[in-house]
Amino acid sequence: ATAFPFLEELARFEWAFKDLFHDAEHANAQRTALSRLGPGTVLGFGSAVRLLSFQRPVYALWRSRAGPRPEAAGEGPERLLLYKSGGEIYARVLEAGEFSILSALGDGVSIEAAMERVALEQPGFTPAQVSELFRWLWEAGVISEIK
Repeated sequence: ATAFPFLEELARFEWAFKDLFHDAEHANAQRTALSRLGPGTVLGFGSAVRLLSFQRPVYALWRSRAGPRPEAAGEGPERLLLYKSGGEIYARVLEAGEFSILSALGDGVSIEAAMERVALEQPGFTPAQVSELFRWLWEAGVISEIK
């Protein structure tokens, strides 16, 4: 493992991918449920969603696995959201602020509490970035319930 420091994280990615491949797709939250957004609203991810964090960028390495020579994994952390839609598995590489929000939501906290967390952990994360993240979450079908 010392010669290949990324190997453990690559295996963890592969395992998450395999599990997601075999999971059934979840039903997406209905557009009418958006009317329930308000103070204290909690968003739930569907069962076919995985939030992952790695110390190294293993996703680029994994994507290049079929080529003649895999790309160098590089350095630094990588955060991903894997999800299943239409029988396919998709990955979104997340910025630190996006990961902070999604981790908080995954912990079951309200949208407001998630925003407070990102303000503390990633103060440079802008309202425009928050808006874009939530637009994408809805369009990708990652949210399965609104409470």
